Amino acid sequence: MNNLIRAVLLSCALSAPIAAFAQTADHALTRADVRADLVRVEQAGYRPISNDPNYPEDIQAAEAKVAAQPSQSVAARPAAAFAQASASGPTRADVVADLIQAERDGTLPTPNWDYPPSAQTIARNRELYAIAHGEPRTATASVRTGAAVSTASAQ
Repeated sequence: MNNLIRAVLLSCALSAPIAAFAQTADHALTRADVRADLVRVEQAGYRPISNDPNYPEDIQAAEAKVAAQPSQSVAARPAAAFAQASASGPTRADVVADLIQAERDGTLPTPNWDYPPSAQTIARNRELYAIAHGEPRTATASVRTGAAVSTASAQ
């Protein structure tokens, strides 16, 4: 039993530096980076299949083709362009613009019980947005005040 404990402690002590070394990479690859690399290699002729008898040679040949190609522009590599653009996520300005557009479209705000919003809720929200922002009102919905809503729900 004593030898078993020693063996476990020794294996833990030896594996700790390996795990620490694996986590100290200069550049951590994202999922998008790996997908973009796979797309480039597939475009160079690599076809990933299981039980491939030529496994190391075909991937190495495809990687050599990719390395031999001159650097392509971002427009020529749409997958890589998407990977770089989506890695950082939307900016605050993008999110604010999306929220303003959703409010203008009538999909915000919606109560939890009306999600996804019904056509009536969207029309009401569009009209409320138009009133609040001084835009011309549409005739698609009739906006009720809080008092009218409470009396209507009481009936």
